[in-house]
Amino acid sequence: MHPILGVLKLHTGIDFKSPEGEIIVSTADGMVIENTLDSYRGQFILIKHDDTFSTSYSHLKNTIVKVGDSVQKGQTIGYVGNSGLSKSFHLHYEVLKNDQAVDPKDYIPN
Repeated sequence: MHPILGVLKLHTGIDFKSPEGEIIVSTADGMVIENTLDSYRGQFILIKHDDTFSTSYSHLKNTIVKVGDSVQKGQTIGYVGNSGLSKSFHLHYEVLKNDQAVDPKDYIPN
């Protein structure tokens, strides 16, 4: 059940509860292909790691990378927030394989 919309909705990522402003790091080397603010995901970053895998980071307070930036595994990319459709400070994290959400255990970062 979506906590704000009150409807059954598939949750395709993992939510990591964390204090506001906690650093968020890239899972693996890659390139920032999206850095957007929208009403659903809030402040959102999408990093493409290779021809198959990408990772997304949603509900951020702010970001310190821009589209086109190359990032390294473990590099700070932003900070935990409560933006978009969110009820508390957390990171919503997703692994995408060919643009479809998958179980993160199926992704082995470089």
